Amino acid sequence: MPVPIWAGRYIGLPFQGHGRDRSGLDCWGLVRLVMAEQFGIALPSHTQEYERTTQVEKIASLVEREAKKWKIVPSGAEDCGDVIVLLVGKGAAAAGAELRFEEPALDWSAGPTGVSVRTATGTYAAGALVLTPGAWAPRLLADLGLPLVVERQVMHWLAPAGPIEPYAANPVFVCGDGREQERGDENSTTHEPTSRVNRTSRSRRHRAVRVSPA
Repeated sequence: MPVPIWAGRYIGLPFQGHGRDRSGLDCWGLVRLVMAEQFGIALPSHTQEYERTTQVEKIASLVEREAKKWKIVPSGAEDCGDVIVLLVGKGAAAAGAELRFEEPALDWSAGPTGVSVRTATGTYAAGALVLTPGAWAPRLLADLGLPLVVERQVMHWLAPAGPIEPYAANPVFVCGDGREQERGDENSTTHEPTSRVNRTSRSRRHRAVRVSPA
């Protein structure tokens, strides 16, 4: 199934917590807008159900409750308009991990009894530390003297078959051959349109559902 031409209208819309229109959207706001405009389905807003999009436990409970109304789509049967639910963080939290958001790490240190991490709101101690700072590695790991350089990694260059105007302002590609889709972006915070997923890349942490009004 090729990506519909209208998908380009949703690329580049700014992110905004509790956003429900084109001036700003969070993830559910994007789903709700697409469903209303393209499929005539009015979904509930849920803006009163959580204060911030980083409240993982509240949102997980909301999804669990609403999922009873949704139809799970078997692998390989996904269609345009189905929604991909990403299970982010829930497994770690269920295993006892404490998730902290909007709390940047400032520095860390290691000693004979363990490690400590200083953030903008406090200091935490632990027996071991796993560092995954990404683009912030040169700053956070400066004391190690490692030659860390952030590099751009281009996976594919795609020659568009049609007009590129809807995508020109955003570093996003969506490529379809009628059977499967390839997609990606250079910035993980970029909204991408809802469409069929490449069934070879799906994992148990991705689930396609068909949502319905309350």
